[in-house]
Amino acid sequence: MTTPDYVDGAAWRVELERWHAELANTIDQASLWAREFYVRTGDGRWGDSSAPPSYPLLGHADRLEQIGVRLKMVCANASLEPPVLTWDRTTLRAPSMVRVPGRDPDWRDADYAEGGQYLLYIRPSALRADSVTAQQYWRTALKFAAPSVLERELGIPQLATYAEQAQGLFDIAHDTIRAAFRDSAAATFGRIWATWPTQNDGGRPLLMWMTELMQFGCSIEECGAVLRDIEVVDPQAVAACRAGLAPWLPDTA
Repeated sequence: MTTPDYVDGAAWRVELERWHAELANTIDQASLWAREFYVRTGDGRWGDSSAPPSYPLLGHADRLEQIGVRLKMVCANASLEPPVLTWDRTTLRAPSMVRVPGRDPDWRDADYAEGGQYLLYIRPSALRADSVTAQQYWRTALKFAAPSVLERELGIPQLATYAEQAQGLFDIAHDTIRAAFRDSAAATFGRIWATWPTQNDGGRPLLMWMTELMQFGCSIEECGAVLRDIEVVDPQAVAACRAGLAPWLPDTA
């Protein structure tokens, strides 16, 4: 990869390191979230607090953790030195308003909305034309970043190799976080729908569920797939949900 003469390649290399750090940190924090996310088991809408909880996202957490380790190796092989960032799960979200005696005041409840934030951060492109994602900034910096001394002197294609490997890992991380977010939303709203007290109003929890999926960037097709699965057991609730979502989901039938 060659840096044009009219740009400050060293400054762009610093930018590349910074945006790599942002993306890698997002993946690391998402892995911690996925490991801590749980749902209560037992009967009732909110489960039984005395029953052992279920941790449905551990597989996603393991995969994200592995991606984080591989990104460190890819970065080192390219002679990049990303900065250490100051944000993490404790600064991303406000602490719970309810203080639990004996619990760390920086503790955060790992809910589906936190996972949705990571999904927005890791997106390859923005949902709106007037915004830009971290990956887009990263790709721009990659175009203009200066090569390392090792690459200049010995001709080793460090940045080209880094670009291919890092982009592949970012793609896998995005798909993993997306799947983890969908699963966390299903675990949250699926219980609410299944235990909804009024059968004639079963479309309301589904409407909340689909609205949250769309808010964090899930597609019409993804929402439609969820509704089609539920329609097998609760067609009335799905019909009510589709009626409420008609302006946004015209093709989920």
